[in-house]
Amino acid sequence: MKIIDVMQQWNDDCNDAFQMLAGEYFFEQLEYDYSEIESLKATKSYLEKFTEADFAELIGGKDAWLEALRTIDSLLKA
Repeated sequence: MKIIDVMQQWNDDCNDAFQMLAGEYFFEQLEYDYSEIESLKATKSYLEKFTEADFAELIGGKDAWLEALRTIDSLLKA
């Protein structure tokens, strides 16, 4: 699946807060004329800044956060 398709799905029909936040952040980066890869790397950096306190407050918690990072890593390797 293409990067843009995954991130659009996260932005439109997310299952947890981390996917929603990542999707929104990704498309904000594209608006600044970053490439898809640059936007995805920036999104990963953004997600990596979340803390244990954030996990408790956001839908999906740490498991969803880890899954979002794993998905981004697999998209970057593809």
